[in-house]
Amino acid sequence: MSSRVRGEDGQAAIVLLMALVVILAVAGLVIDGAAVVTGKIGLQAEADAAARHGAEAVDAAAFEATGAGILDPAAAEDAAGSYVATTCPTCSVSVVATTAGVTVSLHRPQPTWFLRPLGVGPVSVAASSSASPLSRP
Repeated sequence: MSSRVRGEDGQAAIVLLMALVVILAVAGLVIDGAAVVTGKIGLQAEADAAARHGAEAVDAAAFEATGAGILDPAAAEDAAGSYVATTCPTCSVSVVATTAGVTVSLHRPQPTWFLRPLGVGPVSVAASSSASPLSRP
């Protein structure tokens, strides 16, 4: 006959449940962490493309006269801003353009899926890029 105490029934289930919670938390950290890194890479690509798009706004008269790539700052800001507005509508954008180049800074919230029940909300992802126009060789 068994002399087990009945108060110990179900202990394995509690240990397994605690292990399952820990495993799900680690998996959530890995999956949501990878999503944040992927979101950062995508946002950096958007910032690079927007800066290049803004750097195409060369002052045509100055380019024809001197061959130097001098930006039209207002047109560069508009070009970069409109590019971001069409490709990343959830991004907040800051564009600073001078006659020498354009700098684009983007911010976007990256949602978390598995860590949300643990109280970890969206993570802010940021990226910045600068570009300058080319001069005639």
